[in-house]
Amino acid sequence: VLLNSTHPQAEETRQIALELSERYLVPVIPVDCLRMEQNDVAQIIQEILKMFPVQEIRINFPAWLEELALGHWLRETYERAVFSAVERVEKVKDVDQALDLLSTTENMDTVLLKRVDLGQGVVELSISPPPGLFY
Repeated sequence: VLLNSTHPQAEETRQIALELSERYLVPVIPVDCLRMEQNDVAQIIQEILKMFPVQEIRINFPAWLEELALGHWLRETYERAVFSAVERVEKVKDVDQALDLLSTTENMDTVLLKRVDLGQGVVELSISPPPGLFY
């Protein structure tokens, strides 16, 4: 939502934006539409893109991790962490929280956002364990 104001930086305008954002659960960006610059437009586009829905999340693990038995402690740790982290992902903006949550999981060394396909609603993540864990 764009909140058009002649004083987009004013505290009162920011407070109105916050109230609208909390009420409607969408980003509210205060702008002066008559004086918008390129960086204002770029910020608006970024906020719009973050609101795209996520339909599918693909997780890439190392092949050896996927071959572990279903009850193996490491596989279960990864699966529980992934299911917990992605269960709240509905929009692209939610992916950052999932990445942060996964990054704090024990035995996950690298968690990367590999690809976002906004047209299909697909997000692809890559997760790797610490280097010495395999051996």
